[in-house]
Formats: sequence, C-alpha cells, structure tokens
Amino acid sequence: MIITDALNYFSDGYFFQEKGTSGEALIKELSQHSPCKALIEEAQNVIKDLGLSALEVRLEPTKGGFNAEQDNNVIRIKPNLSANQQRYFFIFELTNLIQHKKHKEIWESAIKGVYKNPEEYTRAIEFTEYNGLKLANIVSRAINKHNGRFFRSYVKNPHEWMPLESMCFNFYYSFCLLDSHKECYRKQWRKLNNIENPATSIFNNALKSALSLSVITSVIAIACRYCYYLMDG
Repeated sequence: MIITDALNYFSDGYFFQEKGTSGEALIKELSQHSPCKALIEEAQNVIKDLGLSALEVRLEPTKGGFNAEQDNNVIRIKPNLSANQQRYFFIFELTNLIQHKKHKEIWESAIKGVYKNPEEYTRAIEFTEYNGLKLANIVSRAINKHNGRFFRSYVKNPHEWMPLESMCFNFYYSFCLLDSHKECYRKQWRKLNNIENPATSIFNNALKSALSLSVITSVIAIACRYCYYLMDG
C-alpha cells in the first residue's frame, strides 16, 4: 500500500488512482464523518427552506467547465477525478449550497446593475467562495487527520496548506487565486451586460479599420488606373 500510494503521489495521481463510484455512495460515505455530516445536514436544511428536492450528487461533466458546480439542490462533479478529489469538491460545493442565498443575492444585484464593472462582480463571488474555502479547509483537515495516509490524503484538498483563516481576502484574491478562475466570472458579467471582452473588442476594431483602409486603398488604385487609361486614350 505504501508503494502504490507513493507512486500515485509522485505521479500526481497518474498511477494507482482511486476511482469514485457514484453520487449516492459519496453522500453516504462522507455522512459517516462527523465534520462533513454537519455540512450535509446544514445543506439539506437550506434545500428544505428553498422548497427544493433532496440533495443530489451527479458524477458527470459540469455545465460551466469547472471541476464541480452547485446548481440548486444538485452538485455536479467531473467523473474523471480521483475519489479523494471528488470528496473535496463535494465538501466545497456543500459550502456553496449553504451560501446559496448569498450567491443568489449577488446574481440578482448583477442583473440590477449594482456592480459597475466585472471586477466588482468577480470580487463579490470570490469573497463568498473564499468563506466557503475556509470552512472546507476545516472539514478536510479534520477528516484527513483520522482517515488520511502518509502519501494519500482521504480528501485531496489543494487549498488545505493555505492558512486561509488568518489570511485576508485581498491577499488571497491578489496572490493565491488563479486569474483564469476570476476570468470565468468576469465573462459572466460581460455576458450579462452584453459587453464584449475588451481584448476581443480592440482586435475587432483594428480588423475593421484595416479592412476599411484596404477597401479605400483599392478604390483609389482603381480610380488612378481609370484616370491613367483616359489620359492614355
């Protein structure tokens, strides 16, 4: 077991990867761990208050392209992830579900035009998820302490090493959060406001200008040739 764990660890999960089974099995499995059981129960209470169906986990491709996503009472997790990765994303998306009302408020505010630029909207969402990450860290650390092995964590949390509890949001947002993640939410705001990506807009305007200049140059060239023909005739 130590050898296979080590090979898995140093190959970044390429060898001897532990496969997930099903969404129902994932809920049942993590319900056995008290830190996660409390999260599941809190999420179920939120679902009940919203009048939605029971909590459902689906191991399937996500709609937004992320490794996992929360869609009302449904949590989607990519099926190609290892079992310990799926455990983490389930825990994290539970925190999003628990904060469902806050996410909804942000979305409704965006529709009303409260956020004047994509960065304001992105920071609002990322701050909510940042609070969820702190809670997910507490849960994963507690579970890994009792169920993890030396080279294989039971819950593979990529943020567990971060001292998020003592880290201010501005530092996390500026230095720890991938820009590609932030860009997904910036695109949401631009799409909501029917605004093109600035880089794309600049390119399109430059292309239009180049085409216009080309057309003008062609017209001048044709006119010059015609005048030359008349003079020569």
